[in-house]
Amino acid sequence: MYRPITILLILIFGQCLWSSERQATLYDENPDHLWNEMHAALWMRTAPDGTHHAEGTLDLPLFKSTRSILSGDSYQRVIDVLDAFNQQSQEEIAEVSPLERAWMQRELWAAFDWSTEAAKSFFAEEQHLNPAVRTMQTRLERAIRLLALTTEEIAELPSPYSLTLASEDYATAPETLNELPPYEPSLPYLPNGLDPTTSRWAFVEPIETALPGDAHFRFFTSRSAFLVAVRLPKGEISTEAYLSELGSFRPAWIPSEEESIGGPTLPHGGIHEGGMIPNPETPQFPAGTQWALIRKAMLINQEGRIVVSPLVESIQLRTYLTVEENGSNQALAEFLLSPGAYLSGGTPLVAQTGEEKLFVGFLQHDIDRFEKSEKEWSDYINYRKKPGLSCYTCHSGWGIHGVNSRAQLFSPRLAEPVTLVSRTIDRIENGYIREKEKRYDWGLLKGLMQSQEGED
Repeated sequence: MYRPITILLILIFGQCLWSSERQATLYDENPDHLWNEMHAALWMRTAPDGTHHAEGTLDLPLFKSTRSILSGDSYQRVIDVLDAFNQQSQEEIAEVSPLERAWMQRELWAAFDWSTEAAKSFFAEEQHLNPAVRTMQTRLERAIRLLALTTEEIAELPSPYSLTLASEDYATAPETLNELPPYEPSLPYLPNGLDPTTSRWAFVEPIETALPGDAHFRFFTSRSAFLVAVRLPKGEISTEAYLSELGSFRPAWIPSEEESIGGPTLPHGGIHEGGMIPNPETPQFPAGTQWALIRKAMLINQEGRIVVSPLVESIQLRTYLTVEENGSNQALAEFLLSPGAYLSGGTPLVAQTGEEKLFVGFLQHDIDRFEKSEKEWSDYINYRKKPGLSCYTCHSGWGIHGVNSRAQLFSPRLAEPVTLVSRTIDRIENGYIREKEKRYDWGLLKGLMQSQEGED
């Protein structure tokens, strides 16, 4: 597959530049495979206690505060393996499966965006790192462009959601529940029908704001589209009818004499800001209603355009067992994509028990724990293993008041809550693409792609 110069470089790197303890086997059983070396250089981290982590994680274990990879042996390793990677010809790349090309591009794009955010956070005494960042970015851009698929190839990538359903490894509805929050079911459940062909799931978008999952989109550096779906149980009111009734209900907020005591996730859904709380007469969805948050990876096609791919990276599910003013009893389930299983033909989406995602979690502070002391690392691991760190933390509000696509927990409060309406998936995904195109990191990458195309 590789030209002689590439093979020579691999042999040199494998013998001289890094320890075999940090080798990866994500792309091939041979840890010296060039693509494994590329993955390990960016994705594998050594903790202060000497353990190695993150080969099989979904998200890049680099943080805005990470500096170790921008100097010394770690930096040289990344540059050298990128140089070797970019020696591959288009013919050699074409021999690699579209799925592996897509996943590697996703990895390298994450690294590019990380480098952009890190550089923006440099202190004055860290400005000497800027040349290293620029050198890394030019090589990452070349590799990203080298791996690009056609739009048709992206559309034909296998859906992790469909593959997981077909495996029949999980139930499709919640069963026995815990008696205390977060009310997790005894068996993980993955509902069927989370696709555009079903009539009972509605994919919603807020009219007044750009995106339904904006907080998640911004936290994950805006390379994923987040679809918010809702399904009411069969009964007196349809999902569409409920959304219409909810959107026309006024007033949404009413005056309150209560003191400010918290945010919108209180059991009563109180927003206690400026003497206003949610109207208790707000139409509520019935028990049995399900909400889903579906994260899908963006990729860059051969024309240099952003495309939302079929690669479902995660699914978070909340089934409301009761909807009462003194608290909404919810069954929670979460699935994360396992890169190793996905690339090797296993069941791609894996139910989470709390220990699978210790390093990059939603709203985790942007601190690189790998660069801290051994005691700080140990304290962090113990903290992350505590129960209760789940979506219930931000979505415990009474029924609809815990749906933050409407309540806008992490956005400036509007005079009225946003109006959720059913949209086509294409329309929602195009909205995410437009938002990504506005970001500085995309402008920088696009500029590099355009300037380098003529030089290759």
